[in-house]
Amino acid sequence: MAEFIPDVMRTTYVATIQAFLPGKFDDSPATNVANFNKAFAAQSQYKTLRDLLDLSGPDCGNTRTNVAPKPIPSDGMMTWQNPDTGEGFIPSHTGPCEIWLDNNRVFQNDNCATNFPTAPAARLPVDYTKCGPNGCMLRFYWLALHQPQWQVYKNCVPLQGNEQGSTPTVAPAPATTPTVAPAPAPATTSSSTSAPLNGGQCSNVAIGVDYYGNDVNSLYVSGTDQDKVTACCTACTTTIGCNGFTINGETCWLKSKLVNASTCPNCISASFVTSTTTQAPPLNGGKCGTVQEQVDYYGNDLGLFRVSGSGQDRVTACCTACTTTIGCNGFTVNGDMCWLKSKLDVATSCPNCLSAAFSGPSYPTQAPPLNGGQCANVQTGIDYYGNDLGNLYVSGTDQDKVSACCSACTQKIDCMGFTVHGDMCWLKSKLLNPTLCPDCISASAGSKAQCGSIASNTDYYGNDIASFQVLGDDLSQRTQCCNGCASTSGCVGFAINSGTCWLKNKLGDKSNSPGVVSGSYPA
Repeated sequence: MAEFIPDVMRTTYVATIQAFLPGKFDDSPATNVANFNKAFAAQSQYKTLRDLLDLSGPDCGNTRTNVAPKPIPSDGMMTWQNPDTGEGFIPSHTGPCEIWLDNNRVFQNDNCATNFPTAPAARLPVDYTKCGPNGCMLRFYWLALHQPQWQVYKNCVPLQGNEQGSTPTVAPAPATTPTVAPAPAPATTSSSTSAPLNGGQCSNVAIGVDYYGNDVNSLYVSGTDQDKVTACCTACTTTIGCNGFTINGETCWLKSKLVNASTCPNCISASFVTSTTTQAPPLNGGKCGTVQEQVDYYGNDLGLFRVSGSGQDRVTACCTACTTTIGCNGFTVNGDMCWLKSKLDVATSCPNCLSAAFSGPSYPTQAPPLNGGQCANVQTGIDYYGNDLGNLYVSGTDQDKVSACCSACTQKIDCMGFTVHGDMCWLKSKLLNPTLCPDCISASAGSKAQCGSIASNTDYYGNDIASFQVLGDDLSQRTQCCNGCASTSGCVGFAINSGTCWLKNKLGDKSNSPGVVSGSYPA
């Protein structure tokens, strides 16, 4: 039912989150998901999977929401299927998933790929009675945990009204929904002996009203209704682009605008109007120039990492990373994630985004390339996470460190490459899971780690033995994918699709696939 923006792989992941919970996440898919569920249950920052995933990537992924609402499925199920490949969940992509109808969670499972393996499509039960007569937005969230860079999947489908839905039973409203903040009289939903809620810097506090959509962010709130309103208003006043909020239960939803009012017995909403005389000073982009607020530049991602603090803190951290990353020409901060960009191409509106350009020096010409000696595919600014065989101290120039690390790797059985970070050389049994690391230098062992001819717009479907995210420009991605193949037993080639490297044990079923790059490895 979902409709997608043009020219994208329709069910690909839309963001990654570097593993941050306690535990080991570079193990088998089954172990990774078990460790995640244990650690997630023990923490208190995120109450639901949605709370976590709403902070990463576009609000609805690659799906379109400004389309005609779809009929509610008569069988009470949601079908998850990649329309391009004709498959449901990828079996190796273990992890939790959730389905929401507006602000109601109607489905949750700790390991969807394992527990709903139906081919060619996974079918998930949904309580569609939670979709009211005026329609609702179905939101699907899935986190794939097969590698330490967790993959975020998000899709949305607007649904038509449900004649059997949960029609509100308080303050009967006219056929048309309200369009302004004043809503059903507060006296119909709150005790006449209760004091009115104090919105503080926020005004027009309305009980029993929700404003659907236009969410900037969400956070957990607790205590009395007054406590929740105070906390939610404080968050709104310090969040760029926030003009109001809705509290539903223990979740505060910050809003870029208050439209589409609907009755919601457990909701509290209020507006926040900034004063032009008290607005915060413009953000300082430093070396990255003018900061554009509420602007995203979609695509052309080199990598991402988590940032924190005020808007200025996040811009400063993101700009610093860009200035030390080869090929970076700008960035977008969305929530607490910094997305480094090879170019700032297509600008789109994004209430919670901050973007800026960097026109710095051309890094590849600053110093002669490092000589890997017996090791190949030397890359600066890249770390290969995990698969460590051991480490040793190295010193001197970067060339001295690379030479010493390569020498140690070639003398150690099973060493397939290394990463130098500062004064430490980390020997690796495999070169998988590349991540951005401005101070790192990596290479593969032996001149054999050279892949054959590269074929653009070509895919070899199936026969996958592993997959991982690759970063940077086209050459960097091919190098990382080749390193992964050279260090993986049985690999004879690879395909790169939308930033993911797929290692193959056989190159068969060749097809024309725009945007896909494939290569062979002479095993």
